[in-house]
Amino acid sequence: MSDRREQRRRAHWLEAQLRELDRLDARHGLGASPFTVEQRRPRRTYGPALLGLTVAMVLLVAAFLTSADPQVARVRELFGIEVAPTGDVPGAHYTFMQHQQGSPEPIGYDPCTPIRYEINATGAPEDYLEYVETSVERVSEASGLVFEYVGLTDSRNFDLDGDAAGRPPVLVGWATEDEYEPLAGNVAGVAGSASLPVFPGHAQYVTGRVVLDTEVFGSSDFTGHQLQPIVDHEFAHLVGLDHVEDPGELMDTDGTAVTRFGEGDLAGLARLGGLPCL
Repeated sequence: MSDRREQRRRAHWLEAQLRELDRLDARHGLGASPFTVEQRRPRRTYGPALLGLTVAMVLLVAAFLTSADPQVARVRELFGIEVAPTGDVPGAHYTFMQHQQGSPEPIGYDPCTPIRYEINATGAPEDYLEYVETSVERVSEASGLVFEYVGLTDSRNFDLDGDAAGRPPVLVGWATEDEYEPLAGNVAGVAGSASLPVFPGHAQYVTGRVVLDTEVFGSSDFTGHQLQPIVDHEFAHLVGLDHVEDPGELMDTDGTAVTRFGEGDLAGLARLGGLPCL
């Protein structure tokens, strides 16, 4: 996805939010200072409760503007509110790794903040950088999410527990099942992200891991044409897509002959890239 296309997508989404906020402001006066409201009666001063209400209203508006629910979309249509397309395709299959508390909305990365990542090349194939850059490009094109490569690292901390608070870069690396037990068995890669709360009841991914099997990527039994989809699959996990039971999708649970993202994969990635910026 080109920079110009991404700028148009964000501008279109932001304009829609501003139009809805203007409507709410005109009706309820929410644009006034959250601490002081001048009325005909004596001056009143409002504290954090009103500020919290305003923040909650903004989050509700964001959810209203980004929801893929057909009934919500119909309400937006009746009010003349246009939003950037979600990429949904009828019959397309996708699921998410995690959802917001009490909500069908997925947890994802902030689409307005680059996802920083670093690579540990120990045990990696010679063309490791090509694999990673290709996956980053494909996920970015499908979702609009922006990645930023920060360089090589010596870190081999493939566990996420207790590490999210420091918001370190996503770690991409290769390991054996002896070093990283989740790779045991018929597993060529493992990926996921850790989240932090940004508002009560609303979380956001801040870092993650992509760990690929050294033996698989070093085997002469597999070609690059077969290995690239593995990396693509794991990077889709990283940003929030989960498995589906559909052999037509790259995120199929049991593996598939598909080598590129299917319609459902692309729809799910588009939704993750269309989450509100916070």
